[in-house]
Amino acid sequence: MALGYVAFKLLEATMLVVSAAILLSLIALSQNYITAGVSAASSFQAVAEVTLAQQFWASRLAALAYLFATPILNFLLYRSQLVPRFISVWGFIALAMLAIGLAIGVGDPTRGFEPGQLLVVPIILWELFFATWLIVRGFNPSAVAA
Repeated sequence: MALGYVAFKLLEATMLVVSAAILLSLIALSQNYITAGVSAASSFQAVAEVTLAQQFWASRLAALAYLFATPILNFLLYRSQLVPRFISVWGFIALAMLAIGLAIGVGDPTRGFEPGQLLVVPIILWELFFATWLIVRGFNPSAVAA
């Protein structure tokens, strides 16, 4: 299971890098647009729309990899009791809320703010709390010894 977690996290990181690279390619596109002038505006607009669609789907695939990796982590943490179980349970609940949010379209920049975006807040708070817990308290020493 640990290798599955690592594999999904690597896939997530790869898709996030691809997403960022696609966005950075818009810089070159905009510079070419400036030099080409208004005559080719429609073709540049079409290329920009395709580029933004590619970035959107790359980030969605990264989110999908996150949705596969995080339950593995929470299951392993719950089973091993390396951290208090409420942290793992919180992670499962927050992940379910994130999945619902992604299913209803959270993360689409063309839609503006929607109340469904609030479904992302619990997973953000869980990640912050989990990281802080590990920095301040670390793993449960008795679980590590076992």
